[in-house]
Amino acid sequence: MTQTLPKTTSTGYIVKNHEPYAFGLEHHNHLAEPSLEHSGGWAGYRAYFIRLPNSRLTITVLSNQEAIDTQVLSYNIADILLKET
Repeated sequence: MTQTLPKTTSTGYIVKNHEPYAFGLEHHNHLAEPSLEHSGGWAGYRAYFIRLPNSRLTITVLSNQEAIDTQVLSYNIADILLKET
């Protein structure tokens, strides 16, 4: 992989609909820290990915239960792990 893709993905300098776009990763803030996030689901499965680059923390939650809120679980796990550091 070239160095261009990781830089573009993490900075989101491509603008789509007036918002930074990072090839499927959304730019947010979690606990006042920049984050890259992505969600997905299909046929009863759900997934959520959150990366907190400043804390060097990445969490992925996968579920085969559509009723499980993988985003909330990801945030809760991040909160627990960040409090331990």
